[in-house]
Amino acid sequence: MTATITITPEEFNEKLIHQIKSLFDGRKISITIQDVTDETEYLLSSPANAARLLAAKKNVESGKNLLYITEDELLDLVNENDNS
Repeated sequence: MTATITITPEEFNEKLIHQIKSLFDGRKISITIQDVTDETEYLLSSPANAARLLAAKKNVESGKNLLYITEDELLDLVNENDNS
């Protein structure tokens, strides 16, 4: 059995230890503790990345489709690449 628990240090208390003990009653367990990076925080930590993400979010919310290409435009691009 595997269980992953994501908590803050403040939530690590005796009650949690007792819950873990009862969940794995009588079995050996391995506990690994690592800090967790919030993906949103990480992606927004770079000003350039944050600007791109926020602009993309705004475009999605406004209904803009930035990746629209007609079939003819796609065929032209494919043909250009084939001739290169």
